Amino acid sequence: MSFRSGSGSGYEAIAVHVRRLARSGMLCVCSAGNHSLNLDMATFLPAELEETLCVGSVDRVDCLASHSNYGRKVDILAPGVKVRTASVTGGYCLETGTSFACGFVSGIVACELSRENFLTADAIKTRVRNLSRRKGWTLHPLGMRGTTRKIASLGRTNT
Repeated sequence: MSFRSGSGSGYEAIAVHVRRLARSGMLCVCSAGNHSLNLDMATFLPAELEETLCVGSVDRVDCLASHSNYGRKVDILAPGVKVRTASVTGGYCLETGTSFACGFVSGIVACELSRENFLTADAIKTRVRNLSRRKGWTLHPLGMRGTTRKIASLGRTNT
């Protein structure tokens, strides 16, 4: 399942269900949010839950996107700037946000689930992290330390 994150009583209710789903083996993939917040210092549900796979976004050169929330609670990064997507008015458009990065990671989860039977949400989460590639950019000195440098990948290259 893929969720948008936020704060408030509605999100607290979602957090209860996310925990219940994780206990049953389902992984919830959540966008980190688009507020440039350090999630280590903010409440942002359900993305901050250990039971979720929290997705931040990177730009076209794999640098942390300026809009993306960040911090130790962000598990993985994926493209989230100027992503080509279907438009509600027909055709295609370019969109930006961690929700689009979340879609990339949800697709990777689906691919891996089609290949192997995972017994727990943690096992799927570990697989996605292990398939990721690491980017060595210099992080912002004012507080982005601890943010993952793992970028979502199927772990395969086309040759």
